[in-house]
Amino acid sequence: MSSVRPFLLSIVPLALLITATTPANADAIFNFENIAAGTVAPFTDTVNGLTASVSGPISVCNVTSLNFATLSGNAAVQGFCTPGQLGAVTINFSSNLSSISLDFATAGRPSAPFTLTAFEGSTPAGPLITVNSAVPPGNFPNGEGVISFSGTFNSIVLNTVGATPGSQGGPFAVDNINAVTATSGVPEPASISMFAAGIAVLLVLARHARRRQTS
Repeated sequence: MSSVRPFLLSIVPLALLITATTPANADAIFNFENIAAGTVAPFTDTVNGLTASVSGPISVCNVTSLNFATLSGNAAVQGFCTPGQLGAVTINFSSNLSSISLDFATAGRPSAPFTLTAFEGSTPAGPLITVNSAVPPGNFPNGEGVISFSGTFNSIVLNTVGATPGSQGGPFAVDNINAVTATSGVPEPASISMFAAGIAVLLVLARHARRRQTS
């Protein structure tokens, strides 16, 4: 028993140190339910401490009557709440992200591909991502899909592409934006406290071991 106790005591500070130095991952899912239907961009939404600032020709709309398979309740939509909306939409985030995925829909049957470009500041964080929509099985009128990106970035630009190179496609809708942040580098206050607690326990154990050796 005397040999087991020091081992168990040593596990505690080690666990504290590992926990304190492990990057924290947080999910924030933006489904626009906190934004009133009819709100026209620019607008912001905050989920789990992460703020998304949306700008460009897009509005928050209730899409229940539009009969989507993957979009429901409120969504960010071009042209439905505010006619004539068309063009690229930018979403800036208050912290760096490590990955993002979102549901999208293009107007009518599958036509214009949907694109996502990620940026770190004003610098592209990766290549242009293009995904073609597809009509879900069943009685659904619009093409839908999921688009995602992984890297280090703090903003994205969403758009559709027309039939001819460089031309604008039709309007689109987005929902269920799953943004994942990875915090590293400067520890959070809670992590600093846990790290300090681990160091303190290690120092106490070392002092106790020295006393036993000298007694």
